[in-house]
Amino acid sequence: MRRPADVVARPGTATLGAIRFTGRSGDPSVASGALTTDVHLAAAGEPDAVDVWTTSRPVAVVDGGRVKYAHDGEVALFAARLPRSDRYAAAVEGLYTELLDLTAATGYRELFRVWQYVEDVNGVNADGVEVYQDFCVGRAKAFERRGGTAAMPAATGVGAHGGGISVHLLAGREPVRHLENPRQVPAYHYPRRYGPKSPSFARATRRGDEVHLSGTAAIVGHRTVFPGDVAGQCRESLRNIEALLGDLAGLDRIKVYVRRAEDVEEVRGSCLRAFPAAAIAFFVVDLCRPDLLVEIEGTWSPVR
Repeated sequence: MRRPADVVARPGTATLGAIRFTGRSGDPSVASGALTTDVHLAAAGEPDAVDVWTTSRPVAVVDGGRVKYAHDGEVALFAARLPRSDRYAAAVEGLYTELLDLTAATGYRELFRVWQYVEDVNGVNADGVEVYQDFCVGRAKAFERRGGTAAMPAATGVGAHGGGISVHLLAGREPVRHLENPRQVPAYHYPRRYGPKSPSFARATRRGDEVHLSGTAAIVGHRTVFPGDVAGQCRESLRNIEALLGDLAGLDRIKVYVRRAEDVEEVRGSCLRAFPAAAIAFFVVDLCRPDLLVEIEGTWSPVR
């Protein structure tokens, strides 16, 4: 069952924004007094889902052109979309440069969570380059000029069923700490076999007591393990999460991305056993590597 997830640090009564995972894509909007955007992540016949982010502080919304954002003085949610294109690198570089400049200019310079949903992520562009690799080139060039690896936060980059590239991110004013996994090579140090520019993200970002976990898959070192074996990949993904966080008990607000629809029940069973009290949403989408079958993300907080 998909349940809405409150993914801002503190629950409250004001809505900062909502990301709707549905059967269509749309540009972000602030017309309703809160930031909303539709991401085409629901496959045909699948129910919609939504992430609703709330706060106890007053919210201001800003129409910044193609980038819309909402903020409460502590946390800001930014969102934008690039339409489908034959090539993405230049447009992605421009968008990420704009986002990084805007977070700095507004005082929300501490990025702690980014989501990127990329249509036809394993397809090829007009130059024969994989779409995800094309996307990574533009994102990396923007980060190279705006803080480098030290600025790279937790992130998810997976497929979408349509809509080009949808991006949304959370950023704050207080310092954060980006984390790496001892079982994995940092993504930004991957060898060139994975593309001309390495992916630009940390394995997790700590903000206060919370740890925002990137999309985590069955990668050990820099290699995919258990190819073709969804049960093995799910177990390995959980091992990677435990190695990074120390335990699984505090992980909630979980999204699980599954490549093959026929694998969802297998993955669901594994995740429900690992996270029996958590809110979990499952989506059938392509992942950043063709040999990856499952990816898991969430937000960890201490069990009290």
